Amino acid sequence: MAIIYCVWVVVLYLLGGSEPFSRLGITLTRLILTYLAVGVVAGGVIGLLRPLTQTGLGAFLVGYPAAMPITAGLMICIYGWPTIWTRRVWHEYPYLVLVFGTMVGYELDRRVNKPREQSDRKP
Repeated sequence: MAIIYCVWVVVLYLLGGSEPFSRLGITLTRLILTYLAVGVVAGGVIGLLRPLTQTGLGAFLVGYPAAMPITAGLMICIYGWPTIWTRRVWHEYPYLVLVFGTMVGYELDRRVNKPREQSDRKP
């Protein structure tokens, strides 16, 4: 997934230049490094907790701890290190973990359990 996001931001950069990134106070390189780093860390979390993804509930429960480094990485990329985050940014973090965690859990459930359901239906 990180590679897909990296390709996407490179395309955005080629089409729109650095303006969309500079508006957020980031660079293309910084964003690509963030995507790769959070992809590795979140992938490690998912890999360690993979046995729990065999059920729908388990997939969602794995999604939330996987979303923690994703959210932290993106927020660090945009706002800087947590030591300089404002109170508002700290309050946004758990809400974004819930949003990203739900998305990751849904995708884990879809990838792990949907193929199994299809194979169970075949004669």
